[in-house]
Amino acid sequence: MTRTTSEDAAIINRGSLSSVWKTESGYATLGIFANIAIVLAVTVSVYLSGGSSTIGSKVFSGTCAASFIVAGLYLLTIYRSYYSSKPIVRSCKIASFLNGFLGAGLFGLLWNRLLTKSKSGDSAGVLGAIALLLWAAYIVFNIYTITNYQPKPITSPTDSRLYSDGGYQRMDIVYAGYTYTDDDTGATFDVPSGWVKDEQSRGVVFTSTDDTAEALFLKPHDIWSSLDNKDSISRDAINQEAFVEDDFIGFSSNFIADCKDEKVSSETIGSYDYFVVTGSGYTKGGTKVQMESCTHIENGYAYQWVFFKYADSSSQDRSSDYIAMIESAKY
Repeated sequence: MTRTTSEDAAIINRGSLSSVWKTESGYATLGIFANIAIVLAVTVSVYLSGGSSTIGSKVFSGTCAASFIVAGLYLLTIYRSYYSSKPIVRSCKIASFLNGFLGAGLFGLLWNRLLTKSKSGDSAGVLGAIALLLWAAYIVFNIYTITNYQPKPITSPTDSRLYSDGGYQRMDIVYAGYTYTDDDTGATFDVPSGWVKDEQSRGVVFTSTDDTAEALFLKPHDIWSSLDNKDSISRDAINQEAFVEDDFIGFSSNFIADCKDEKVSSETIGSYDYFVVTGSGYTKGGTKVQMESCTHIENGYAYQWVFFKYADSSSQDRSSDYIAMIESAKY
């Protein structure tokens, strides 16, 4: 036989939970703390698992979206039933806890106050609709933010995390691709996602976010302006056809030392012809690397690209990204 409590009897006689409502402050407070505990648990678990800031933001965003949905459904169903003759929850203690837990403080106090006044009207429905609208707005905002995201590249060691041995580690950020434009010549090319830009006096350096490769777009060299007899030679005469592969023998020594396997060839990459030099050796810092350079000469300018892959790296080959940059180039 089912035991009938005093609250049950009052509800049967008077027709709703709101008619006998008494806010149970202890249970409402317990609900608020339970809400806080879940948020802290999610935050701590992401931190202890070594999750990146990107992962943490996704977990937080997902938690916020879920809370909007659950709160909205609670208001439209369970909470609204408190004012009916057949409330889904028939205990003030449980209802107080749910209000505190799902209302997360301020909203929970408002919901309890409405029950205390025993005046529903469309308050619960309005609040529920607002919660769902907030959820919809939240989703739209995130879609807009992701679609219009412009990456902020790492430009100094202060934007990185420090290794215990004193070296720097890139932050766990996936950088979106974008188009780079050279201010002097107007040349453009597409930078694939996952590369960090670092402006230098010799040009622009792109470092892979896993720190295993570098792609350099050197500052375009104005060959024509440096000629002694430029008055007798037009700028457009200084182009790819004015040079041969032998002109680039030894080119690798500009970037690496002790190169014994240098090869020079001519290749078409994308829409343009290039003199390609490959080889392996050591940087000035003593790091063993594999190098490839590509040079295109047009309208008196030499456009030079250089790629370094750390020879001891076992990570993915980034050379395809380097070639993709050159294929997208427009001079």
